[in-house]
Amino acid sequence: MTKKAVEGSSGEPVLQQDRICVDLSTFSQGPVMVFRWGNEQHWPVEFVTPNVALVLGYTEAEFCAGHIRYDAIIHPDDRQRVADEVAHFSAVGATQFRHEDYRMVARDGTQCWVEDHTQIVRDAAGRISHYQGYVLDVSVRKKAEQTLRESELRFRGIAESMSDWIWEVDAQGVYTYCSGRVEDILGYRPEEIIGRTPFDFMPADEAEKIANAFAEIVAGQAPIKDLENWNLTREGHRVCLLTNGVPLFDEAGNLAGYRGVDSDITARKIAEEQLIQAKLVAESASQAKSEFLSRMSHELRTPLNAILGFTELMMELDDDPLTDEQRESLGIIQGAGQHLLSLINEVLDLARIDAGKLQLSCKDVAWRKVLAQSVEFILPSLQKQGLSLVDETSPQGPLLVRADELRLRQVLLNLLSNAVKYNRPQGRVILRSVLSATGVLRIEVTDTGEGLTEAQLAELFQPFNRLPKEGGAIDGVGIGLVISQRLMELMGGVIGVQCTPGEGCTFWLELPTAAD
Repeated sequence: MTKKAVEGSSGEPVLQQDRICVDLSTFSQGPVMVFRWGNEQHWPVEFVTPNVALVLGYTEAEFCAGHIRYDAIIHPDDRQRVADEVAHFSAVGATQFRHEDYRMVARDGTQCWVEDHTQIVRDAAGRISHYQGYVLDVSVRKKAEQTLRESELRFRGIAESMSDWIWEVDAQGVYTYCSGRVEDILGYRPEEIIGRTPFDFMPADEAEKIANAFAEIVAGQAPIKDLENWNLTREGHRVCLLTNGVPLFDEAGNLAGYRGVDSDITARKIAEEQLIQAKLVAESASQAKSEFLSRMSHELRTPLNAILGFTELMMELDDDPLTDEQRESLGIIQGAGQHLLSLINEVLDLARIDAGKLQLSCKDVAWRKVLAQSVEFILPSLQKQGLSLVDETSPQGPLLVRADELRLRQVLLNLLSNAVKYNRPQGRVILRSVLSATGVLRIEVTDTGEGLTEAQLAELFQPFNRLPKEGGAIDGVGIGLVISQRLMELMGGVIGVQCTPGEGCTFWLELPTAAD
């Protein structure tokens, strides 16, 4: 057997009949081992390159002296398969072949996967003389392949366990992969989806709209984010999908397609549609209620004004003086009528606000003047209950705010009246004002009453929900604060409350100050 350096185009050792053409120095450190073994049982090794020690831990001398046979270094689980392959190719008259990858066992017990290219050398009579070839350590490749298989299995397991449908498309939107969940969603098997586009499963108008959206996304190579689209199942049912995906690029950086997931949100869309319809019905009913309250309030005020007018005329008659009993009765009628008119006016205000028909005229208003007028109006009630007024409003505060003067007075009167109604005997009503750095005026009205619990605060701004006062009755129907809140919103302000049970409440309102 000759040893001659011959190099093939691939850089691998060239096998020639009855010769191993190799430069031994080439294989001193590399992963390619060149072997020659006899045709006898267990394949005695006649030649091996020195780097066998690097790969397997055995020396060249151990092999060539017959201490190590070739079949002894093949993993026991692969040994019979390798022997069967050799026997098969030897029997059919082959001159060279490649084994299916198998494992070798090193001296220390570690295993390495090898790629084996074998040549069968025959004599002139066609009898097998020996075998020769080269073995390449492919352990790194096999590990990478195993990792890839595990990754694929993991991805497949995730894809099949999800309720969503995972897919891939090329740059034209043609499906190249589809998980099995598509059958649960659209009724088509994955193989029926691949090769088609998402637009093939949509109604015509939806397909045109989504195709245009997809074209814009592709042009910008952007991700697909929460793209809702309606599709048709195999049975023709409408299904709404929520599509999300990321762009895929080839090695040159060109857009290759998209990978993403489709979620079936049909139930959610139906619920949203039902909610919209219910909201429209509720708004229609609320509008009808507001119209009814507005009309009824107007109809009630007309005869009530007549009653109050005639009552006042009768009390002022000079030619037919009234008895004390008659005058007291007329006073009761007049007081009850005024109270009823006030309630009707509140209901009418609320109805107008709900119907969007209340018009405000916001302008620069001297809030101190409005506050003083409101305080003057509640002074009789304040004095009647023995309450004291403490004015801590800041004198250096702004003089003007943007508001509707009439409605601002209405809100302040409501807060002041409540501070009197829900106060304790000999209590106080405290007024404060604070100007923020952003030019917002805050006016506070504090009482020293019993305060409100968390449960009561949650119901405070609900219409027709009048909170009781311990030990006494409170006039009204419970819509004053609701009207105040909505009036403040219409004026671009806010209203709120802070309460401590047993210590009283502070109601506050905030309004923007007038521009300089």
